[in-house]
Amino acid sequence: MVIPNLGLSDFRNYKRLEIEFGPRLHFLVGPNGMGKTNLLEALYLCTHLKSYRSAKLNPLIKQGEHRSLIDFHFEDRQVRHLARIELLKQNKRVFLDQKPLRLSSDYIQRFFSILFAPDQLAHFKEFPGQRRAFFDRALSILEPNYFAHLKEFERIKANKTQLLRQGRLAELGPWNKLMAHCIPNLVLPRARLVDELNQKLGGYFSRFSKKGVPLFLIYRPDLNPRDPDEALTLLTQKAPAELAQGFCTLGPHKDNYQVTMGQKMDRVELSQGEYRTAFLSLLFGLNEIFGTRCQIRPLLLLDDLFSELDKEVVKALFGHLEELDNQIFITGTDIPQAFQGAGKRYFVLDGTVEAAPLTI
Repeated sequence: MVIPNLGLSDFRNYKRLEIEFGPRLHFLVGPNGMGKTNLLEALYLCTHLKSYRSAKLNPLIKQGEHRSLIDFHFEDRQVRHLARIELLKQNKRVFLDQKPLRLSSDYIQRFFSILFAPDQLAHFKEFPGQRRAFFDRALSILEPNYFAHLKEFERIKANKTQLLRQGRLAELGPWNKLMAHCIPNLVLPRARLVDELNQKLGGYFSRFSKKGVPLFLIYRPDLNPRDPDEALTLLTQKAPAELAQGFCTLGPHKDNYQVTMGQKMDRVELSQGEYRTAFLSLLFGLNEIFGTRCQIRPLLLLDDLFSELDKEVVKALFGHLEELDNQIFITGTDIPQAFQGAGKRYFVLDGTVEAAPLTI
């Protein structure tokens, strides 16, 4: 996917903005608090139809205005489309080729961007739900029918939760059976993706970190996906405890992912720099899988990429980014020496964006 131009109206600190982009590497450079991350957020919205910084729409609308507009063209499989996202304080509307889009799921199952951002990194590190959501979003494109299976599981869980809150223990049986038979449709694709990523993680991590320590992604399913009868037995046994708590305590919504570096576990023992490098390895491995599985090159959105990375890691990153055909956007207060002379540069200052000279 390539976005050749972007227009913003009353989005965050941008009153009006029209900007054109090239096909590959872009730097958004300027002091902190000037709108670099806001611009990256707008690009993320173009692919995910939501912000990664705010669950509410109101903060995205410029103060004093009642709506925000994001207009952009994008090229998908050599076809150019026109899209508009209209953000209101309570809802949003999406237009594709000047026609209103009825189901956002039709859109987000076609387009994807890969984000590296400090807030997202912290959430991924601390919260299992964020890790599940990250991989589920990718699998919704990579695996046929995964999105439909995920929505079906969420429907089953919602109905079961309602019965639990109403104390209707005797009626849980059919919903537990449906849940048990739904588990393989989610857990097996998750396991396949982790296996595929683990074939790539070591190479990226070794290249970026120069450490000879293996990096692995571990997937811990909550229930056995290969034996629905066993899962049903466990769900049935757990029903009284779930009734007391009022929510579903077993199932794929409790699965977890962890990163290990040798004997170190990610959340507790990895340094901030190690975790950043490990997460970048994960993102680039996922990007490679998108290319090989479905010939998709996601947008790469890299916010504050260079902080807490040493010069050798930055140099290795440059070598890899130069090899990619993705459209890439990197924000920073300056550009490291390794990247001087590469890509297109834009200087961001207080809601304005101008083409920057080759050296900053």
